[in-house]
Amino acid sequence: MANVTGTQSINLHKGKESHVVLTGPDARFKKTTKVASATDDPGNAWRGDVSKAKSDNKRLEIKLTCTTVAKEIKDDTSPETGQLTITLTDPNLTTDPPLTVTYVADSGACTP
Repeated sequence: MANVTGTQSINLHKGKESHVVLTGPDARFKKTTKVASATDDPGNAWRGDVSKAKSDNKRLEIKLTCTTVAKEIKDDTSPETGQLTITLTDPNLTTDPPLTVTYVADSGACTP
């Protein structure tokens, strides 16, 4: 099982990248392990690209890039925190419980 550690910040602005890291004491991430999907609570798909950035056998870094400006930002109703469930291609690795994230709306953040 992959356990999530730390508080992760997710930028909801178009074109902005965020990274989350999954770790687990018993997790054995393989080179073939990929990200299948990311969903928030209550189950909406992530609004953009989600991919594996890098990994070793103990940690998996995931890159999330928002491809649209979220309606919540336009309406200024963006939630401050939420839950994000990452589904991996290896069924033996799960994010349970879901990752607690802090949402930010930073249009001025640097993109690498």
